[in-house]
Amino acid sequence: MNAAALQIPVQSKPPILPEDVILSVRALTKHFGSADARGLGSHDGVIRAVDEVSFDVYRGKTLSLVGESGCGKTTTARCIMRALQPSGGNVWFRTSGGLLVDLAASTLQALRPLRPEFQMVFQDPYASLNPRMSVYEIVSEPLVINGITDRGQLEQRVALLLERVGLQRSHMTRYPHVFSGGQRQRIGIARALALQPRLIVADEAVSALDVSVQAQILNLFLDLQDAFKLSYLFVAHDLGIVKHVSDDVGVMYVGQMVELGAVESVFSHPLHPYTATLLASIPKPDPKQRQRASVARGEVASPRNPPSGCYFHPRCGYATAQCRSIRPQWQEVMPGRFVRCHRAMELNLQGVGTCAP
Repeated sequence: MNAAALQIPVQSKPPILPEDVILSVRALTKHFGSADARGLGSHDGVIRAVDEVSFDVYRGKTLSLVGESGCGKTTTARCIMRALQPSGGNVWFRTSGGLLVDLAASTLQALRPLRPEFQMVFQDPYASLNPRMSVYEIVSEPLVINGITDRGQLEQRVALLLERVGLQRSHMTRYPHVFSGGQRQRIGIARALALQPRLIVADEAVSALDVSVQAQILNLFLDLQDAFKLSYLFVAHDLGIVKHVSDDVGVMYVGQMVELGAVESVFSHPLHPYTATLLASIPKPDPKQRQRASVARGEVASPRNPPSGCYFHPRCGYATAQCRSIRPQWQEVMPGRFVRCHRAMELNLQGVGTCAP
């Protein structure tokens, strides 16, 4: 990871980034504000769903965002895709022509010609497919929208896509309800691949599937990445999955990024107590191994009214007076390792191996 790149302030000019960076997120912020929020515990009526998140995704690599439910992972992904309008920050995307475009600042009309280059695979493989459309119509729809209307060409392209994701040409005439969950997710992946994107955002793409099917879909993602040099932003809460598919991992807590680095480094040597807590929660396949006690206690902080100082301090067994009163800065503490913790270099936190369980 490029240290200087992650410290570039929010700006209108494209930053200077390494050529292999395809997506560069800078201080991305999403606040939901309403009068109703005041009655739900927010002093200023603002829900801080995403709070100055920064990371890079490299060409042909996978970065995973992990954290507990409600930490802002999906909101971050939807802001990048512009399904939600960010409240602040930049989302620099490198187009196939090599230009850096700020997706956060672009109008929806300006984004339209760029849409083929970044696509999304959704969490629920049934809800994301129109039950009134056949598989042919679902997979060919992006092609039709982008000007490919020849029936023969469409059928050939859809058939090739279905075969590439492990389905059959005969499936084109069927409807989503006749498929299993894993097959429906393969249809969603085929639709995402239709326009030959450079970046795919996968939002909990296997969490709704059986464990055995999860492995098949994950292996499909990896095969497609190798075949098409795809870059992935993978949103997940299962650290076992993250360990299997990721090159880099970013850990989020209450809308903030608290740690970022190469997956091997983060898993073996966590720098933030929250990361250590997540790693301690990974189930052990050997019943003879005792589960390590988690260092966290209490409830997750609310983005409507986060605590002062470090958001994690009410649950942290290592918190000091400084942690309770001063907000830690996002900083690089060693090459390629970023963390938001006052005591990152003092603590000796326990990690886990990176080999498959």
